[in-house]
Amino acid sequence: MNGFKMIYVRLACEKDSKALFTWRNNEVTRSMSLTTDLVQWDGHQKWFEYTIKNPNRMLIMCLLEDTNERLAVVRFDLNEVRALVSINLSPKIRGKGMAKKCLFESIDFLKKNKAKVNFLDAEIKRENLASINSFEGVGFVRISEESDLLQFEYAI
Repeated sequence: MNGFKMIYVRLACEKDSKALFTWRNNEVTRSMSLTTDLVQWDGHQKWFEYTIKNPNRMLIMCLLEDTNERLAVVRFDLNEVRALVSINLSPKIRGKGMAKKCLFESIDFLKKNKAKVNFLDAEIKRENLASINSFEGVGFVRISEESDLLQFEYAI
C-alpha cells in the first residue's frame, strides 16, 4: 500500500465481528494492548454486541476504498466532552503507513457525529512506538507518564 490509497470509515456492524476477534487475538496486538489475555469467542461476541448498541461508545471501521478491505477499527469511549480513543490495525497492514489516515478519518467522523466532544484521550504502552508515532502524527500531545503507560490528549 502506498501513500495514495483512499480510505473511508463507517460504524462497525455485525459482519465485522469475526475480523475484530481475529485481530484482537493476534500476538502483536495482545502484546501492545492494555489487556493481553486471549479473548474467547463468546466473550468477544457479548462485548461486540454491547459495544455497537452502547450510545457512549463509537466503534468505527476503516476500509480501503477500492477493495473494501478492512484496515483498522477505532473505538471512542464517550464521556461528556471527552472520548478515550484506541485503534487496532489489521495485522496485514501494519507498518504500511495507514494508522494515521485511519485516525484522521475516524476523528473527522466523530466530530461530525458527536459535536460536543472537545478532547480525545489515549493511553499507550511506552514500548508501542508505532502507536505513539501515529497518535503524535495526528496531533496528540503527551501529557503524562505513569510507569509503562503514556497519556495523550488531542483538542478538537
